[in-house]
Amino acid sequence: TLYDCGITSIPDSFNGLVNLHDLDMPKNPELTGHLPSVLLERYNNYDLSVYAPESNKFSPDGLPLVVTPTQILAEA
Repeated sequence: TLYDCGITSIPDSFNGLVNLHDLDMPKNPELTGHLPSVLLERYNNYDLSVYAPESNKFSPDGLPLVVTPTQILAEA
């Protein structure tokens, strides 16, 4: 858990965290970008859970998704 620590991006060195199953990063509104390649593969295989609710400019797979009560918006 990286709670309110000021993290702004996920470093490539996190790819080496082979036993990581949950990456919780609440209260880091400046977090941007996406997961590094190895973590992204694990995320896509449902081996890694990512939680960053206040980070509007971060998306685990790099695809921004906005969910409203009436729409789900994704870039083409």
